[in-house]
Amino acid sequence: MNEFPRIDFKRSATAPTKKINIEPDIQVFQKSVAFERISIGLFKLCQLCSGKQVPPGVLEYHLVNYQDDQTHENQFQNALYTTDQIVEKYVANKLVIAFLKILEEIRSKIELHPPVENHSRYGNLVFREWFDDLVNDAERLLDIHLTNIVAIGNFDSYKTEAVYYLINAFGSRARIDYGTGHELSFLALFISSVMCLSGPIDLNGTEILILFAKYLDLIRTLILTYKLEPAGSHGVWGLDDHFHLPYILGSSQFVDTLQNKQLTTIKPSSILNNSTVKRCCLNNMFFNSISFIKKIKKGPFNEHSPLLYDISNVKTWLKINQGMIKMYFGEVLGKHPVVQHFWFGTILFPWTDKDGNPLPTSIVTE
Repeated sequence: MNEFPRIDFKRSATAPTKKINIEPDIQVFQKSVAFERISIGLFKLCQLCSGKQVPPGVLEYHLVNYQDDQTHENQFQNALYTTDQIVEKYVANKLVIAFLKILEEIRSKIELHPPVENHSRYGNLVFREWFDDLVNDAERLLDIHLTNIVAIGNFDSYKTEAVYYLINAFGSRARIDYGTGHELSFLALFISSVMCLSGPIDLNGTEILILFAKYLDLIRTLILTYKLEPAGSHGVWGLDDHFHLPYILGSSQFVDTLQNKQLTTIKPSSILNNSTVKRCCLNNMFFNSISFIKKIKKGPFNEHSPLLYDISNVKTWLKINQGMIKMYFGEVLGKHPVVQHFWFGTILFPWTDKDGNPLPTSIVTE
């Protein structure tokens, strides 16, 4: 597939800096090359994921098992593939393989920093030790896994900016939280890496789903291990305390985004059906996310997740998919509390217009 724009390295790289300081900066952001690249990248991923499934052995059932189903949990855990097995069975794209290896190494750091016992609902302080480990290792991870794949001949420039998005894809050290702004950083890191490839972009939807599934499971492990607080949560009236992309990719799995037609007989109302959620939670990202919510939240679904409950009444997955994308542009890319933490360099996500002209920057006075 050659529809991703390519990033050139005609300018000198700079470490990303904060540009979105006040609410009006959002409108400036929406005119930027950075915004355009995020938008195009997201739409391309949705197209590729259409009609695809997360294959067996990838998603971890124990992270989303809310029905105290120990028998199936043991069966699925025994059938879970290692990263090497996943690559051997399903993945040919070198960039996706490299990202899977990076996620594997990052996850292994959790064992080095076991949480200490505390009785607070949120925020195990050991997360900061884990995060410091990630920060100290981030450049090495990029060097080891991406040097001969991404931005060949310009890798140091790529790394200067990419390391920011890698580190910020795993939550906030200061606040011990995770939310859609961090999720955006991972999306940005991946799509910008795709755009820095010099050869053909041979990505397929199954590989994309595998990558984001493994990222999702890693983040959930961090949330459950270190009690990460939801970042910028809207409470019960938000879509999800932590995530948005799985709902976009998961609904994309059920539709042909180019032909605007549905590809499944599974009805949206099935997200309320426990047997359907159990059956679909390991092959569809939307149902997987519903299962995780049911695991971590107690009480009637319509009370703790009223927006998702309302979405179950939508007639088609096509409308849900379109709605999820529209909501992402409004509630993530269009909300100052979220995108203020998305920073801009000069190469991957520049604060420039399409002609390369610098965009205005607000002046913040204390």
